[in-house]
Amino acid sequence: MNYLLVFIANSLKYCKSGYIIGIYNDEKEEACKSLFILGVKSSIDNLKTYSYSTIGYYSNNNESFANIQRKNTFICLSYYNEFIVNSIRINNEFIKLSECHIIVYDDRTLIKSELFLPIDYRNDNEQDHFKSLTYHLKLVKQQPVNFVSVHLKVILFFKFIIEYAYKLTSKFYRILSLTTIGVHYHQSLESLLWLLETYRKDGKVTLKTGNYLLAVISDLLLGYIVLSILADYQNSTDLFNLLALHTKHIVHSIELTINWLMGSPWGVKLNYPLNYILGNFFLYNLQLWWNFLGIVRPLLEVSFFAFLKLGVLGVSHQIAIAADIFSVVSFHVYCIYIYAARLYHWQISGLHSLSRIFLGRKRNPEPGKVDSCPYTTEQLFVGTICFTVLLFLLPTTLVYYTVFTLMRLGVNIVAGIMSRARYYIQILPLYSTLVWILYPEFTTTTMKLTPVNGLSNAGIVTLTATRATTNWCDMYQRCKPDVIKELPQVNWREIGWKILVGNLIYPL
Repeated sequence: MNYLLVFIANSLKYCKSGYIIGIYNDEKEEACKSLFILGVKSSIDNLKTYSYSTIGYYSNNNESFANIQRKNTFICLSYYNEFIVNSIRINNEFIKLSECHIIVYDDRTLIKSELFLPIDYRNDNEQDHFKSLTYHLKLVKQQPVNFVSVHLKVILFFKFIIEYAYKLTSKFYRILSLTTIGVHYHQSLESLLWLLETYRKDGKVTLKTGNYLLAVISDLLLGYIVLSILADYQNSTDLFNLLALHTKHIVHSIELTINWLMGSPWGVKLNYPLNYILGNFFLYNLQLWWNFLGIVRPLLEVSFFAFLKLGVLGVSHQIAIAADIFSVVSFHVYCIYIYAARLYHWQISGLHSLSRIFLGRKRNPEPGKVDSCPYTTEQLFVGTICFTVLLFLLPTTLVYYTVFTLMRLGVNIVAGIMSRARYYIQILPLYSTLVWILYPEFTTTTMKLTPVNGLSNAGIVTLTATRATTNWCDMYQRCKPDVIKELPQVNWREIGWKILVGNLIYPL
């Protein structure tokens, strides 16, 4: 054994003399052995309820203590202005005190902190002594969850109602998944079920459940504020007419853009026949979609009315309904973008394939391989003509593709902002931030070791373990509700490559 780490709880200085409760780690593969002192009990009768054994005796302020000569007695400890290790015995063999390192730790911080020890922690092959220590402390100090019967009945009643609604929405999830509000409503029920079940198991408001609970309350308050502002501004009919007027202006601006492209945009002379065909085709699709919006106007009015009424469920539901309305009124941009992207991709692919003719190459069915190929004169002539035609038509296609790709990117950015707004509203770290400011011991993630000088234990290295300052960003990441899935990061490099080769880009 190289050396022995003795972890002594700082709260022992306030305890009376008695038997030491703890555990000795004697794993063969451990290079450093550890002796955890978890607490003190004054009598043997108090030890029967503990699964941990007696490992010694503790004397406070020079009170007499019994030198218990038993096989499982590892340590005799006393306190008089400082902790003094009188003797340590392992397997009936006394250990030199010079081979021991004493660490006085703040047990109250380790017990209170919810972030120091992972929820799924198991004390199997763990090299972090403080995590092992925290694991044993929580087992010793944990209290059974006792709910008042009325309190428990209220929780089970709300859980039954939400669970029934969740199962009902799960049956129709394929239909609900077609709309943003359907998906958001289903996820909200799932999150509320997680909140009630977690609270029932833990018996208290944890950092994660507290964050979600305050986030729901903030969501409801923001939704009420938005509805109050809209109610003070205009009635629902006037608001919808204002929205329809802005939509008409957007469609008209797109028509003007297409007419501008059919001329000489930026002074570029485009291929007139292809330009004429593409411009009229896109104008026809735009007019067709505007006529369709006129037909489904009653449905849009119902959706907008739902936006105003379901807004009482929170601003996140309002954003979800607004995202659905925005998807409907901007669908024509998506359709036009698909036509332009497919045409551009077809031309780029054709030019790439025909360019192999000049190198005497042809495509191999195996991915990423090409073969040599002797082309005939007729093949070279036809390939050259096709390559030239595609090359000279590319600027016209590229102009339309560039304009409508920018429109599509704008729509995707707005949709991405809406989805991220809903996500961040649900994970607002209000509760954990208040705890981090007012009660930092509950958010401790690391311990700081400080050497102690002037101790009477000659030859013993003594350290004090106190909580270190927790980084807010680290605390924020750890306190996110488990049930809310994190949004994937935007891969701008992949999006740039898709734009370059003409592949379709999807909402961020």
